[in-house]
Amino acid sequence: MKSAKLAIVAIASCLSIGASIMPASAAALFVTMGQTKAKGPNTCVGFAVEAANNQHLQNISHNNVGASGAKADKFIVITCVGTVVVISVAGDHAPEVKPLAEAILQDISRMGTFD
Repeated sequence: MKSAKLAIVAIASCLSIGASIMPASAAALFVTMGQTKAKGPNTCVGFAVEAANNQHLQNISHNNVGASGAKADKFIVITCVGTVVVISVAGDHAPEVKPLAEAILQDISRMGTFD
């Protein structure tokens, strides 16, 4: 129950961040989430940054809860809630938004840690 509440807070935060910095013309928003193989939140953030680089996002920035960047007309926010990742993609072309979010999630889902 606690993780579900945290996920809801994370999604709301992503949406508010995206709304404050996205151009008013964005036509589509897609949000997805999934479990990672991260051993903790710091590793999850590392996965988020790596996925942003793998997907060739530009202007990548990160902090202690996730990463963000842009690709063409799309703005992407990747937030970690513990070891769960929440990915929000907004853009002008709706058919391109969901596939990008899913590609980032698949990329992160494949990542693992070495002991």
